[in-house]
Amino acid sequence: MPSLVALLILFSAITGSAQTVQSLSEPPLPGTISGIVTNNDGELVEGASLCIEFKDEHGGASSSCGSAQTDQHGQFSMHVPLGEVGVYASKPEDGYLPPAVIIDPKGNMAGTTVRSTSDAPTAKVKLKIGPKPAVLKFDVRDKATGKPVESFRAR
Repeated sequence: MPSLVALLILFSAITGSAQTVQSLSEPPLPGTISGIVTNNDGELVEGASLCIEFKDEHGGASSSCGSAQTDQHGQFSMHVPLGEVGVYASKPEDGYLPPAVIIDPKGNMAGTTVRSTSDAPTAKVKLKIGPKPAVLKFDVRDKATGKPVESFRAR
């Protein structure tokens, strides 16, 4: 029995050591953006996914989505690279879609642009998502009978 206990202790020490090495090999990004997300009515949005867009060292665009979400109070905090970062929120399941154009031809980024440096690596923002896209609903009725038409085609 003592050898089984020793084996379990050795296994947990090895497993803990491997987890420590893995976390050390992936350091967190040096910048931090935190804040809240509201909709057009000023209501806090829970469960919104945060996305960042940034220009890499070669001038190309890079992005990351879903690494952070808002909590029940609409608050979030996420690590980002230093430099100019565009940050926006979306929640497609509630109709809040991501922007159609993330980086336009002039190089402007969607959402709120934040610039962080090694001297000022943190930023606080208030993001507004919405409006939700419009939904068209039709009630088509037969002119003679006034009954609903099940299917129709518009030209």
